[in-house]
Amino acid sequence: MPAPARRISGWLSLAVVGYFIVSAPAQAAQFTRDLLCRLEDLAHNGIVFLTNLTT
Repeated sequence: MPAPARRISGWLSLAVVGYFIVSAPAQAAQFTRDLLCRLEDLAHNGIVFLTNLTT
C-alpha cells in the first residue's frame, strides 16, 4: 500500500474510533432511557391489573 493511502486509511480508522468513543455514551444513555420507560410502563400495567382485580 502506498504511503498516502496508508495515511488516509490511518486517519479514517482514527475517525471511526473517535466517532464510537463520542457516540457510545449518548447511545448508552438512550438505551437506559428506553429501558426505564419500558419498566415504567410495565409497573403501570401491573398496578392497573391489580386495581382491576380488587374492584
